[in-house]
Amino acid sequence: MKRLSLLLLLLCATVARADDDVLLQGFYWNCPQDWWVQLKGEVAELKRAGFSAVWLPPPQKGAGGREAMGYDVFDHYDLGEYDQKGTVPTRFGTKAQLKELVAAFHAEKIEVYADLVLNHMTGGQLVDNPLKGTQTWSRFSYPHGRFEKSWRDFHPCPQHPDEDAPYHSNVFGEDLCHANPRVRDGLIEWGDWLTREVGFDGYRLDFVNAIEPTFLKAFLNAKSMRGKFAVGELWHGDKRVLAQWVEDTGASVFDFNLFYRLQGMCNAQGSFDMRQLASEGYFRVNPFKAVTFVENHDTARKEPVIHDKLLAYAFILTMEGRPCVYYEDYAVHGLKPQIDPLIAVRRELAGGSSSVLHADEDLLVIQRNGHEDRPGLILVLNDGQQARSAWVTCKWPDAVLLDRVGGQPEQRAHADGRVQLGAPARGYAVYAPRVAKPQPASPGGISGALGQ
Repeated sequence: MKRLSLLLLLLCATVARADDDVLLQGFYWNCPQDWWVQLKGEVAELKRAGFSAVWLPPPQKGAGGREAMGYDVFDHYDLGEYDQKGTVPTRFGTKAQLKELVAAFHAEKIEVYADLVLNHMTGGQLVDNPLKGTQTWSRFSYPHGRFEKSWRDFHPCPQHPDEDAPYHSNVFGEDLCHANPRVRDGLIEWGDWLTREVGFDGYRLDFVNAIEPTFLKAFLNAKSMRGKFAVGELWHGDKRVLAQWVEDTGASVFDFNLFYRLQGMCNAQGSFDMRQLASEGYFRVNPFKAVTFVENHDTARKEPVIHDKLLAYAFILTMEGRPCVYYEDYAVHGLKPQIDPLIAVRRELAGGSSSVLHADEDLLVIQRNGHEDRPGLILVLNDGQQARSAWVTCKWPDAVLLDRVGGQPEQRAHADGRVQLGAPARGYAVYAPRVAKPQPASPGGISGALGQ
């Protein structure tokens, strides 16, 4: 009986997390130097906006020194305190500044996730690799002497004398061999040290397409990493592939299946079939392991969402899954005034499963059915070039429904729940009853018409 009660408590906690949490990718490509200091000054405002967690860039010293974004890992144990690659600080600042930033987030009860690059390294010295028959940049030595590496730690090596894709090939730098006990144990020791030393609450796992799932599962279940939140960057659009990776590792995964549909909706400017959004997305397979997103530092440079990005944010911030907002969209491109009301609506209203009430080529109407003290909402998403509406049957008979994020007129549902709901051209609306909860409603009045 006690075991059943514990399982029910864990399930309730998972439901609350999926409904409540909004993650911020707290950086963008080529964000300013001394980023730790700048971001610390924004912590209070991010808390007011409703973010519950932030993902930070790779914290260790990169081969590019002050210019490095951290994905060119040089020294795992240098968080900005050793004079290497022409600098003591990393691009983002010193180790002390990083710890101050994490403490500031924790003071506001915001979790902090580290970006972990476990696949590759760059910036080493040139040495002979007898298995390759040439030289490789694979000698890494440091002033502190911790976790130094040689050619034997990278592919090809005694454990894997090959360079076969996807797990042994050199794509972004010298490819670490996780079958080598020195490497496997060294990365686990480093992950444990990093977690305890800085106070990280979870992880974003970089380029997991090239890392054996067995190693990732072992890593995430070792020492202080055990039980922490983790999400993998598995760049793949197939829901089945994403689901298999989640099963193999136990981690959450970024929903690239949904990303490609959202990208198509925004960039097609009216020619996208909205019925795809009625059924696609890994979040529909497992909402508690799906991190949904509109853009990140890689897609923004390679496969960007160019038009009407708020259409996509309206979707991820009202639907299931754990949404991730991209800092550059939010604070640099000026979408904060529209995103903040969507976050408020999510935290107040969004809960439970979803039901598609209407779907055609241009118009999608989805109801969140509610859970516990969150009564639910109805998202109307219109990718057409003209305003659209549809008659649907909602869960609130006789209720007056208000658009909580835009300027659409209120609508009264009939006694059988039938109601006509609409959204502007290339726009959205989020409807809920006039009195959804006893406390005051979240701030509204921001137009749902899209400016980007």
